[in-house]
Amino acid sequence: MSDYFKNINEINYEGPDSENPLSFKYYDENKQVLGKTMKEHLRFATCYWHTFTWPGLDPFGGATFERPWMSDSDPLKMAEMKLDEAFDFFNKIKTPFFCFHDRDIAPEGSNYKETQKNFLHIVDLMESKMSSSKVKLLWGTANAFSHKRYMSGASTNPDP
Repeated sequence: MSDYFKNINEINYEGPDSENPLSFKYYDENKQVLGKTMKEHLRFATCYWHTFTWPGLDPFGGATFERPWMSDSDPLKMAEMKLDEAFDFFNKIKTPFFCFHDRDIAPEGSNYKETQKNFLHIVDLMESKMSSSKVKLLWGTANAFSHKRYMSGASTNPDP
């Protein structure tokens, strides 16, 4: 499916004594607690921004993460690659849900029409990946804070 996580197997519960750094030590999704599995009690979700989009900025420097989908190449192709890697990750850690902001998954275009086209293209690919996996969308929302157009609340402020 992808290259970035190709050498990592599915992450499984191995217990607190496991020396495998890529294993669950305490979370056993199948353990019954009060008549439900832990997986039913705990609705974990992977946040697209924090896991795949955030460039590792620090207050005293620039981006610190160098991931293949963060290159200066075609932004839409990079979004497609990021989506492939994200779903590979979701499946390997068996996260049942994910969440995102619109700009996390698809790049801005040169105008609104192109921006929407990019977004809808990635949404179509995402829906296909969701239908072929057990991963579901917990929530998706608009990023109304990163771009300077949202300064002072953008259209939500009567007197910006």
